[in-house]
Amino acid sequence: PVYRNGPIPTSQTVKRKGLAPNAHVSSRSRLSLRQKGEIFKWMGMKRMVSTRSRLGSGGSKQKLGQSLNMDAIRTLWRAFTNPSLLVPHMQCLNVGEVPFEQLRAAGIKAIVFDKDNTLTAPYSLKIHPVVAPAVQQCLSIFHKNAIIMSNSAGTLDDALYAEAQEIEAALGMHVLRHREKKPRGFEELMSHFEDLNPSEICFIGDRLLTDILFGSLHGLYTIHVSKALDTKNDNSFARIIRSVENNVIVRLLRWMGIRPKFHPISSEMLSHRTR
Repeated sequence: PVYRNGPIPTSQTVKRKGLAPNAHVSSRSRLSLRQKGEIFKWMGMKRMVSTRSRLGSGGSKQKLGQSLNMDAIRTLWRAFTNPSLLVPHMQCLNVGEVPFEQLRAAGIKAIVFDKDNTLTAPYSLKIHPVVAPAVQQCLSIFHKNAIIMSNSAGTLDDALYAEAQEIEAALGMHVLRHREKKPRGFEELMSHFEDLNPSEICFIGDRLLTDILFGSLHGLYTIHVSKALDTKNDNSFARIIRSVENNVIVRLLRWMGIRPKFHPISSEMLSHRTR
């Protein structure tokens, strides 16, 4: 997609140029009252009540935790006043298009994945076949520095962290234990990567209001995977919010010409290191 101040990276621009142009803070990041009103108009949220669902196999049995993420709701005001926080540094259809080798060459030392609709179908414990080869490539490059940070598994909703342990056994990837849900939980992430700077970590997820907002708030490199792997078992609230994010918020940000938050990875550095 092309914004008024320049293109947002896609997998196609990565293949042509090594990696997408650097994201700089836009002078349009601060909104007028009219623009804020437009955002609130498009993003009007209704309070929904979700009930506990029983699943036939694997995955979280408590969908309420993800359906009504109060941490995300409390943090939204920052996105309203600084919408560049919702713009990813790169966009791909799925994890299979992420250039892991080029990210490593550019200085990224750790990859943090969201789980549902990024690595797996919602509430599944199996890597989706579409992204399985790319996940293996990522593990071969980043090894133990490739982990999962989910808003279900590894949180207080996950009794005795049973689901996190199942995922680790099934996927061969560490699941971060954290009390606060994205877009909070940064201190717990950095306690896991004590020797790294936030700018050396890349966060990959399918949700603008949790995954991308989380990464942007704390200086991580962010990659948005825009195509859901599977929506069949997803809860209705998550489907609605994802539709608003991809069909309304993304288009609105393009129209306003908003660029991503600055990250030290520049197009010049990447083109030099990946030639």
